[in-house]
Amino acid sequence: MLSDLQEGFRDAMGSVAAAVSVVTTLSGPSGDRPHGATVSAFTSLSMDPPMLLVSLQETSRLLALLTPGSHLGVNVLAAHQRDLALRFASRREDRFGDLDWVPRDGSPALAGAHAGSAPGSPGWCPPATTPSCWPTCSRRPAASRLR
Repeated sequence: MLSDLQEGFRDAMGSVAAAVSVVTTLSGPSGDRPHGATVSAFTSLSMDPPMLLVSLQETSRLLALLTPGSHLGVNVLAAHQRDLALRFASRREDRFGDLDWVPRDGSPALAGAHAGSAPGSPGWCPPATTPSCWPTCSRRPAASRLR
């Protein structure tokens, strides 16, 4: 159960315009079992070499599958793909069940994604080794002012 502060923060952050993607990988003995999660915390990091920064919760089932050498795909969703974003944000076990997808460069590419990238093997950077800022809210954000 979320506190009043947490609900307010979630509501305020939910109204911030951001690109949404489904980050994917393949696992299993033959590398054919697809996995994915909805992510809005991603950004381009560098053009040379081309790199993305993707942030996943420490408790993410997808994160638990990623190891150095595994492949990671980023499927950027279009505005009309809200249902797809919600599907991959859910606790549903088989998120790929009736979806059209193909393996592309070692990770699942979703049919109809607005844009896609298969960055390949992710590099890992523990949070303590990168300059980061995690501001803490001390009061409930006023979401209505953001709309």
